[in-house]
Amino acid sequence: MTSPNSSMQHPMSWQVSADGGHLIGHMILKKTPSRDVSPSGYSSAAILGLKVVGGRVLESGRRAAIVEKVKKGSTADVEGQLRPGDEVIEWNGRSLQGKSFEEVYDIIAESRQEPQVELIVSRTLGNVGPGLSDRREGRGAVRIVDQ
Repeated sequence: MTSPNSSMQHPMSWQVSADGGHLIGHMILKKTPSRDVSPSGYSSAAILGLKVVGGRVLESGRRAAIVEKVKKGSTADVEGQLRPGDEVIEWNGRSLQGKSFEEVYDIIAESRQEPQVELIVSRTLGNVGPGLSDRREGRGAVRIVDQ
């Protein structure tokens, strides 16, 4: 159960999309710094606990950034309630829809020193499995984020 203070630290909301087929989540996830924070900001050990696949071609033919893995007990799991198969629509206000792997990689990399990340994600209603049915990865598109 999430405490009121925890909710204040990690604002989050989920709403059903206009077409009723998806849940749209909006969240701010604060990175948990490791003990050895560099002078320039959070070290790469700051944990959100996400693995994102950028430039993934969906059945519809469009490219998307998909959550591939969520580390159990991480900020993304506990506070963000993210699941494998969720589509990351925006990362810190920048759209990831239609972007190549390289473009998604660059957008995510730009936030490495930021103490928090704002995400907008989409989850297909009925996505109860541990990910997408088609688990093939295109062009080495796996990107590990702060893990």
